[in-house]
Amino acid sequence: EFQISELNVHRLTVTAVMIAAKFFDDHYFSNAYYAKVGGVPPREVNLLEAYFLNLINWQMYVAPEEFALYRDHVLRAVPAADPTCERG
Repeated sequence: EFQISELNVHRLTVTAVMIAAKFFDDHYFSNAYYAKVGGVPPREVNLLEAYFLNLINWQMYVAPEEFALYRDHVLRAVPAADPTCERG
């Protein structure tokens, strides 16, 4: 089971952006580059990439309707950002 937390959300983001770049672009940065930018060890990025792809069953295309559905779930789950409020 995979659970998102404040401690791992950056790993999920780096992995998702890296996979999306590889899916959409003919020329993309290496996993080592994404590891350095994301502050994650290169070996872990490689493992996260394989784990993520297995979690999504290698289905990288998302239909617009499915995207909208999950976007709406996220927007309902996360309180609106208040630009006057600082996080501590």
